[in-house]
Amino acid sequence: MENTWLLDVLADLKAFAETNGLDRLAGQIELTSIVAVAEMLARSQEGASTGAFVDGGHSEPGPRYLAAGRPS
Repeated sequence: MENTWLLDVLADLKAFAETNGLDRLAGQIELTSIVAVAEMLARSQEGASTGAFVDGGHSEPGPRYLAAGRPS
């Protein structure tokens, strides 16, 4: 799984939110972390099954997620 640094950044942001009483934000960051792990795992498995090189930023975009009822 590449780009695990992103999970560290999200953990830092969540800790900041919790420390500053931003509970809803902390919860959203937790959900974002889960989505990040799922996408990273899916991309790494996709690359392993197809033999494609996935570098985390220069490959084709993955699935889109819905935000506020609209595709992002």
